Amino acid sequence: MFQQCIQAIWIYQYFTDKLFIFVLTVQGQLIMLTHLFLLIYINFYQFAQTKNNLDAVRYDDYCGNKYEQNVITDTVRVNIKMKNYFKYIDNLAKKYSDSLHFDLTEYELVNYNPDLIDSLAATDYYSLTSRGIIDVNQRERVILPAGTILFIPGKPEAITVRNNLSRNRIIINIPEYKMRIFNDNLLIYSTSVRVGRNESKYLPSINKYSDLRTRTGKGVVYRTEQNPTWINSVEGKKYTETRRDDNFVTKMPISPSLILKMHGIISGQLIHATTNLETLEKAYSNGSVGTRESDMWYIYYYAPPGTRVDILYDLNVPDLEGNPLNDIYNQANHRIN
Repeated sequence: MFQQCIQAIWIYQYFTDKLFIFVLTVQGQLIMLTHLFLLIYINFYQFAQTKNNLDAVRYDDYCGNKYEQNVITDTVRVNIKMKNYFKYIDNLAKKYSDSLHFDLTEYELVNYNPDLIDSLAATDYYSLTSRGIIDVNQRERVILPAGTILFIPGKPEAITVRNNLSRNRIIINIPEYKMRIFNDNLLIYSTSVRVGRNESKYLPSINKYSDLRTRTGKGVVYRTEQNPTWINSVEGKKYTETRRDDNFVTKMPISPSLILKMHGIISGQLIHATTNLETLEKAYSNGSVGTRESDMWYIYYYAPPGTRVDILYDLNVPDLEGNPLNDIYNQANHRIN
């Protein structure tokens, strides 16, 4: 019958759930066919581009900038667990790098989907327990359910995000136990931290005595680790589990870290999460700066490699009650850096 069609004219084309409305001219007769479901796979990429370009998206970045543009979307096909998250997001960035002719990274991709950072932060053990959920193995938690739609920035938008991130700067004030992230002069994130202990200690893992105080200075985020291996610096053993403040033992979570380069030297000083909130706002670590797990996700995605870092020892900042800060390292008698 269709061989007898002498003309096929598209009157209207509307893409939604493979629904097409069109008119066929058959032997001079107009026949309206509606709700006709067709599976069309010809030139699928162009079809996806056409469909996605119809979607105007309101995008708010962490600085409050608002953009409205047409974007490509990508739908998650299967549940993605935390243990597979970084592999998935890296592969997704690489997939679109080729078509965009731009070296898209997880930083542009995830900052273009800011709700994803919120979802990652919500896997924090203590955030979950505050909602009555005990999760002893965050690695098995689904972070991207099947059907999740992610927005893919075009090249101009990706460049804008990258340039915006390049203006970020981390400032840590040791005696204040405070980390702040600025975009130029705009404060975009602030959180409490723990710092290194005011002591020296023999560490078998490096076979020498080490000053455990967090060192001051200027530097950069030299490198990031998506899923670092944690080693007990005293015993030299790998951590696979951790005891939480509520005495539950859980598997070590997926939690990224930042490796710092201060004064041109990579000394092993890190920014990473702690699994024990009771140690925050204390001189407790072996020199690294510790945050809660939820905060670490924001820090990680706001501070890609190359981000400037200033670590200060400034006592001329009052605490929340207006009192002077404690001189936790006895600055008057000892050099800090």
